[in-house]
Amino acid sequence: MSGAHAPDRFPSRPFYAGAGLFLVGFAALLLALYGVGAGAGVWELPPAELDPELLQDRAAAQRRAAEQRARLDEVRWVDREAGWVSLPIERAMRQIAAQEERR
Repeated sequence: MSGAHAPDRFPSRPFYAGAGLFLVGFAALLLALYGVGAGAGVWELPPAELDPELLQDRAAAQRRAAEQRARLDEVRWVDREAGWVSLPIERAMRQIAAQEERR
């Protein structure tokens, strides 16, 4: 015996062929799920969900944005029985920081 031992060879060809088939199949699945080409519109909102008033009237869009900002900046009960309150994020972060400092 010479003492030299041939290392076991990893069957690389079947491994790479299997990995390649997996990747091709995965790519085909993604293309089938998300659509290919113009007009697929995966991330677009359907036209029925767009508010036509906001598309036509810039002032209406600005009013809606102002209403939404005001709602985010107000302190109000979301569910009084459950104890849920809506706070502006800056105020909520200050309160959390103050609670952590008292610990």
